[in-house]
Amino acid sequence: MGSTLHTAAIDSPPRLTRNFALASGFVILLAGVAMAFIERELTVSQLERMAERNNAALTQAFANQLWPEFAPFVSQAWRRAAEELRADARTAELHEAVRGLVADTHVLKVKLYDLHGTTAYSSAPEQIGADYSTNERFLAAIRGTTVSKLELRESFGSFDGPLANRWILSSYVPVRPGGKSGAIEGVAEIYSDVSELVANQRKFEATIFALIGVVSSIVFGLLLASVWRAERQISRHHQTEIELASNVVRAEAASKAKSTFLANMSHELKTPLNAIIGFSEIIECERTGPIGSPHYKAYAADINRSGRHLLSIINNVLDFVRLDSDELPVERGTVDPAAAALSVIDRHQDQAAAANIELALHCDRPVDAIESDRGRIEQILSNLVSNAIKFGRPNGRVTVTVTEDRDHVRFDVADDGIGMRKEDMPLAIAPFSQIDDTLARSVDGTGLGLPLSLHLAHSLGGELKIASTPGAGTTVTLRLNKADRPPTLSRGAEPAAA
Repeated sequence: MGSTLHTAAIDSPPRLTRNFALASGFVILLAGVAMAFIERELTVSQLERMAERNNAALTQAFANQLWPEFAPFVSQAWRRAAEELRADARTAELHEAVRGLVADTHVLKVKLYDLHGTTAYSSAPEQIGADYSTNERFLAAIRGTTVSKLELRESFGSFDGPLANRWILSSYVPVRPGGKSGAIEGVAEIYSDVSELVANQRKFEATIFALIGVVSSIVFGLLLASVWRAERQISRHHQTEIELASNVVRAEAASKAKSTFLANMSHELKTPLNAIIGFSEIIECERTGPIGSPHYKAYAADINRSGRHLLSIINNVLDFVRLDSDELPVERGTVDPAAAALSVIDRHQDQAAAANIELALHCDRPVDAIESDRGRIEQILSNLVSNAIKFGRPNGRVTVTVTEDRDHVRFDVADDGIGMRKEDMPLAIAPFSQIDDTLARSVDGTGLGLPLSLHLAHSLGGELKIASTPGAGTTVTLRLNKADRPPTLSRGAEPAAA
């Protein structure tokens, strides 16, 4: 876990400002291009519709004013040759009439077609007589649709002569002398100069784009500043995480080193200690022959008792190291709670007698067996009973009570000793800690019994609770869950023992 945290913490923070600048700049550019394209299309379309309406209005004026007079000439153009049409006097008259009609307008060129597609008239005489019967725009016009096209012409021949670089809108407009509901009798092609309109449109576009650019730059700058400030905060937070991760790694390394040292030391101590216990027991029991002085037998008993006490402390240290590294084994089996408690009581009778304390077991009725680890349960109870005896009062009493309810088995270890204050309880369950109380008599110990019992209770799926009153004693409760209860076992212990 520490390695993962350390790796995650030292990864470089994202370069938010740079990434935001690149991404937002690309988005703004893309949005600007899209807006420019859309605005250009809309503006050009609007310009085309406006010029097209003007051309259509001019065509209708022609249909109303000139068509009645020139209709026979235009409608029969398909019967005559191009040279004949150009030489006809009616062509000159029509030219003058058209010029008068388009005077003071932006119309540069006019062409008239009969229904067969023959060019009956054009302001450019060389185009008179040309056949447009297959021209798509002409065909659309004789079906009643006005069709226009906007384009930039590098050169263009107008009524007044050639022009250069002009935006021209050409419209094919059906000629309806009777109005919009009238029959189509010909087609007019009107060429209008819209260069001024296009120039004005370009100026408007430039103004709009400049305004959008200024607003976008301001918004972009504000957002960039916000992201830059956020990135600075993230960088500071990231640096803090790196420092914390480094501290965690160092702490984990120190803890691992401590655990390794304690485990190695405990194993090294257990080898000679087992020899001391074994040989002291041989001497105490006089297995190889009688001892000359009875004092030596008493000394051997003291050596054996002290060795077993030291071995218990070492075992607690080893178990705590295993708990710290999640390597403490738990072997589940069928456990008789009363029998386990009685075994612990028997084991501590000598300690209780030495302290002039009465040690008793209370179990008023049979208690169902549970699925758990008997060795760990006895280890917990042994630590609790040992502590109760250590901090009990002379001529006092330590009682182990075993009870059950529907879902749990409960062990209560109570003494009438010095007790603890509420604020001292966190210290009592802290590893290697002991409460400094003027009422407490001097006792030996590593301060591991209660913390180890708490962890063991959790590893068995149970809980440990402490209730204590200064001067009135302490009760520590171990509560374990009943998991898949086996049949009730017979007990070889009395409900109470001293």
